[in-house]
Amino acid sequence: DSWVYQGVVQGTDGSIHLIWTPFNGTIGNGYETKYIYYAKTTDFGATFRKADGTAYSLPITTGTAEKVVTGGTKNVFAANSMLALDTNNRPVFTYGDWDSGYMKDAFWKMYVVRWNGSSWVKNTISTSSSWIGAQTVITSNGKIHVYTGLKNTINDGTRKPRLFTSTDS
Repeated sequence: DSWVYQGVVQGTDGSIHLIWTPFNGTIGNGYETKYIYYAKTTDFGATFRKADGTAYSLPITTGTAEKVVTGGTKNVFAANSMLALDTNNRPVFTYGDWDSGYMKDAFWKMYVVRWNGSSWVKNTISTSSSWIGAQTVITSNGKIHVYTGLKNTINDGTRKPRLFTSTDS
């Protein structure tokens, strides 16, 4: 079994942006999701480009796709993340990277990644939370807001909402 976790958003300029994380169906020491990839189209899928504008040859494969994130010792997870676009239609997304445990009791490191016009920039949001899901919102003044659900300390599945806000735009 295999499938892809993805995030898709349309820009104010009509562009469509995608991030995806392939999942190979292996469950045991964790999900086998090591990479997050990116592509965009401005012609509804006739052609796709990397963030720097380089054209893809179709079909896009994991060997040719733009790797934005490479996972740590365990896995990356973009399934519950939300891809957003800043005021310049540049992609911003959150993702989790876990170091230990299995999904139900994993401790995630959470990051926000954005394209600044010339390169991908990664910033740490949290290094010791057991968070579930994230929604990324960009305000009109360029601030990045990340809303998450956090498991409580006894890890019984209840969630405490959490908001992280960037200090710059």
